[in-house]
Amino acid sequence: MRRGAIRAALMIVTGTVVLAGVVTPASADTGSERYERGNAPAAIDITKLSVHNATARFTMRVAVRDLTERGRFTFHYWSGTSQTPPPRSLLIEVRRVDGDTRARFFGCGREDCVVDTCPSLHAEWHPATDRVEVSASQRCYPRRDPNADPPDVGRFFAWSETRTAEDAGSRPFQLSRG
Repeated sequence: MRRGAIRAALMIVTGTVVLAGVVTPASADTGSERYERGNAPAAIDITKLSVHNATARFTMRVAVRDLTERGRFTFHYWSGTSQTPPPRSLLIEVRRVDGDTRARFFGCGREDCVVDTCPSLHAEWHPATDRVEVSASQRCYPRRDPNADPPDVGRFFAWSETRTAEDAGSRPFQLSRG
């Protein structure tokens, strides 16, 4: 995993502690969070994160100001109501390579992330509609017991980066699975 993505994941852990009094939980399984517009280069400037936290699958979509074929988008999902990720969470990195959308799935601990598998992972990159989207089965969520149910509540966050710039977006937000 790239150093910038690891740094961003650790920034989330640290930053969410600071934002503990600010994050507003949502009671539905679908929600969105607006991001500041114009705070990053256009190709990676995330303006909105939308999430559908369904019973069987989760979907995360970012709207990007003037999306092009460059940049890397990372989606972070962790369980529970805690302001910081628990010992298990997941990251999905999406980027374009020679016109193809590539996605990598990571299982994360508190301080590291390792490449993992998620057979149901699906990623889309749409410059015409300025959006990047990922979707996967809730069964891909890393759990100590693989037969355990997926989390009832999740926190969601997205950020983007190029080699020279990043958009750390907004605060994580909480959605029930339903």
